[in-house]
Amino acid sequence: MRLGMRTLAILLGTSVGVGVAVLALALQPTRRGPAAWESAPVEGTLVDEAAGPITRLAFHYTPGGEPIFAEIYRAFLPSLDPAVKLLALVPPSEDGEARAKLAAFLATLPGGDAPARPVQVAVASGPISPWSKDRALVTNPDRPGQGRGSIRMVAPAEPAGAWPQRLADWNAPMDLARAFPTELAVSIVPLDFDAGDFAITGGRLLVDANLVGKNAGRGLDTPAKLKQALEHLFRLEVVVLGEKPGDVPRHHLSMYLTPLTDGTVLLGDPREGRQIVGAGWVPGEASPDSGEPLRPDFSPETLARFDRAGKALEAAGFKVVRVPTVPFDDKTYLAYTNGVFETRAGKKIAWIPTFGLPELDARARAVYQGLGWEVRPVPSRAAFPFHGTLGCLVNVLERSR
Repeated sequence: MRLGMRTLAILLGTSVGVGVAVLALALQPTRRGPAAWESAPVEGTLVDEAAGPITRLAFHYTPGGEPIFAEIYRAFLPSLDPAVKLLALVPPSEDGEARAKLAAFLATLPGGDAPARPVQVAVASGPISPWSKDRALVTNPDRPGQGRGSIRMVAPAEPAGAWPQRLADWNAPMDLARAFPTELAVSIVPLDFDAGDFAITGGRLLVDANLVGKNAGRGLDTPAKLKQALEHLFRLEVVVLGEKPGDVPRHHLSMYLTPLTDGTVLLGDPREGRQIVGAGWVPGEASPDSGEPLRPDFSPETLARFDRAGKALEAAGFKVVRVPTVPFDDKTYLAYTNGVFETRAGKKIAWIPTFGLPELDARARAVYQGLGWEVRPVPSRAAFPFHGTLGCLVNVLERSR
């Protein structure tokens, strides 16, 4: 795993896009536009993280990224309900090489040529990363059958000064919409974000003060201002965790919490993680950013961030349940919250990351099972040093009601 880590980090690393404010409800954005609180609200309703069955899902296939995602896709894709429609975005290549490699990869999934359903394929406009989730929030129509392009991907502002891969990643929703115009549309909103900065549950939108930091330059430099802008854009009640960046764990929300159903939020517990693995334990992997060995961070400052998130969630009326986690740096976690969830025919199903640590994995599984969830483990050890797991790699585009 250490071999080629720096190269993989350059090719695949998650980055935060920053740029000038834009708004467009078309495929090509402009570099000027109104502020978030002046923009028209986004059409449709943001897709809940766990309520309802998944009916359509997108993922990126990048041949060079197989060391990161292969074991995840092999466990996850064949276990989806056969009715789920899959959309794959591949990088541009000569003679359809990426398409051919995707077909060959799918043929290696359990069962042979699985998943047993057609996979619709689109070609990206540039060299993309495998991190599909963060490219766009998604809304579904308020009423079924609203017509052409009723699934709406909500993308951030175009990142200024982006390198080619970052710009190609930003273009990924537009590439998908061009390939499937009868199903997908795109809105670009004047905000800087990754979709992992948001969580949607029970008609409420969760964000944290780290998103304030990302958008301070857009005039959204307090939780109150961010809340007002988001409520205007998405027409949902917004809960902002923390008062300033760093109050709660850094990086994406899904790396330290996930809303389930019935007002329950699962929150990482680094104290239990430390109790299970030991204060001096090291995983053996290196940081792709620094090349230095990853070491857990159980400092009082890190513990306090998780605790503040828990208190803020409880103050907002959520039931908080803790699940073990192991934090490292500000972007890297053994996170059991970064999964995929659905409720289908009364059954609650959770695809959760596992990391080859039997006691830690078993404890996380028991927490979900104790809340009535059927757990489908997804081996994710190869992905976690790169600051993500299953929940970062796939984007749920549609749920039926």
